[in-house]
Amino acid sequence: MTASDHRTLGLLNSGRSTWVLPAEAHRASVCAYFWAGITLAILTSDDANAWAYDVIAALDAPPIEIIEIATAHDKYTVMDALKIGASQADWQQAGRWLLSDTCSRLAAGEISVLTAIWISMDIRETTGLPRDLWIELLILEDKVNLISDGIVSAHQLQEEVTQVLQKYVAVAQ
Repeated sequence: MTASDHRTLGLLNSGRSTWVLPAEAHRASVCAYFWAGITLAILTSDDANAWAYDVIAALDAPPIEIIEIATAHDKYTVMDALKIGASQADWQQAGRWLLSDTCSRLAAGEISVLTAIWISMDIRETTGLPRDLWIELLILEDKVNLISDGIVSAHQLQEEVTQVLQKYVAVAQ
């Protein structure tokens, strides 16, 4: 996707300055994205609150589910509201967005290759992405040991992880 295909929104208190979702993203799938992200400790309830406030500001009559997300005051009430909002979600799409975030964090040096692999495994499990992703990630996890043996370079492994993640991000695009 190009920058023109995305809308960048600011985050509150998350340690990351922005996250990127397609402008035409279905709200239920965005709720699933935040629910899974919070469940996996990738995102925070403040992130979901900020998104909900942005939606409210953009709409004349925002849905009650979005208002409940925005006004929730703790992680558990936010997650309850997100789960209700995600009732018609494309969970695999939410997983692809989280994989995209993980890929970006890896490229920026915010997380290690091994952390990116583990996060991606959790994303796959939580959002129902194909089992083939898990198998590819297991193979890459095994290759981490080859770095210390000098058989594979860290840069080469990072490129392989990035290619696998991008392959699954691009599935429906």
